[in-house]
Amino acid sequence: MTLFIFVGDMLVMAFMVGVAIWFGTSGTSEEALAAARIPLEDEDFGSTAVDRHSTTLGNERGAQHGG
Repeated sequence: MTLFIFVGDMLVMAFMVGVAIWFGTSGTSEEALAAARIPLEDEDFGSTAVDRHSTTLGNERGAQHGG
């Protein structure tokens, strides 16, 4: 039974290493860099709706905590 579990675990690891290599080698480095920048470039600093919401939220928090 232990050998069965060990062999199954090795097959799963081989599959996962294969998937990691496949994802790592597919595409260009420019695509990888663009995908890595997505979370850093998702803010919209020109919008005032975000500013109003954060200001309102800050006032509500202050009122709740006696500030």
